[in-house]
Amino acid sequence: MNGKLVLVVMATALGVFGMSQERQVYAAEDKAGEQQLDCPALASSRYDPDWGGPNAYCIGRKPFPSPAWGPVCKAINSYNPPGSFGGSAGLLDTISVGFWEDLQKAGKGTPYCKALLDTNAAFEKKLLQCGDNGPCTLKVLTDRSWQLNGLEKRFSGPALTRAMFAQYLGKDGQLAVGGGETLEQRAIRGLSISPLPKAILPQGVLYWGIEPHNAQTQSLVYSNSQGDVLALGLVDNLYYRYRAGEASKLPEDAGIRLFVRNPAVLSTLLPALRAWAAADLLGMNQTCQGAQAMNCRKALTVTVPITAYRLPCANGNLAACQLPLPKAKGEAPALNAFWQ
Repeated sequence: MNGKLVLVVMATALGVFGMSQERQVYAAEDKAGEQQLDCPALASSRYDPDWGGPNAYCIGRKPFPSPAWGPVCKAINSYNPPGSFGGSAGLLDTISVGFWEDLQKAGKGTPYCKALLDTNAAFEKKLLQCGDNGPCTLKVLTDRSWQLNGLEKRFSGPALTRAMFAQYLGKDGQLAVGGGETLEQRAIRGLSISPLPKAILPQGVLYWGIEPHNAQTQSLVYSNSQGDVLALGLVDNLYYRYRAGEASKLPEDAGIRLFVRNPAVLSTLLPALRAWAAADLLGMNQTCQGAQAMNCRKALTVTVPITAYRLPCANGNLAACQLPLPKAKGEAPALNAFWQ
């Protein structure tokens, strides 16, 4: 083996020539995530805004892909004209965190996820072309901020409003559901935060909330992408039970009560609902990476009671309106799709 070949072999082994072992790992994760349109996975493997290290670079992406980003990063960190509220660096921080949150809620295999990834590739290309031009970086970043806002509005559907909620319930909002409460009263108690957390799924959008200072009272609303409410859920005594070591002995009243007008909704909702329940047992906000991976797998094995009822419910007799649960259809989302 001659001297030149020895140098090439050594450089490759050290990651100086070609990709380092770290970059190979991330490249494999990125490729799988992009092929599967798995935005939550990419949020963990590539776009963590809090990630830092010797291979990080200024736009919150790992690993460092090219020295060509050096001038861009320098321009972003130094360009702060009067009245710009932090300049390029401040705007980049906002965009990076917002994009990461968008990836988390965009889900896997959704049009929203595809749009986020496609537009981000174009955004990074434009930003790279700015080089050391500070005003250029600020304009590209400003355009990206507006673009992300537009994508969220486009793919999230109309925001859930009290009018949409009331229209779905109609007279059935007065249905007695126990504890001296009507269905409407109990549902509103569990949705008393703003804005409501949500997860964008291939079939629709799942919103949830809690009663302030009482996370064991929660409610769910499932809608299609046009904003039509398809199901309402009342959730009791699930939140953080696994993390507190109580998942194996859930309270007797723990579970989810679903109210639907079209029973056909249940088969496609159930996979997402069971994944949501597992995330809820863990207290939400799970990356399911590293030390969290085992907890995520175990939480999915906990049997959470789910009952479904048809609306309208004649004579207010819930037992007579109970529906059999169909076989679930479709793939369940990963637990890291549910953030609040």
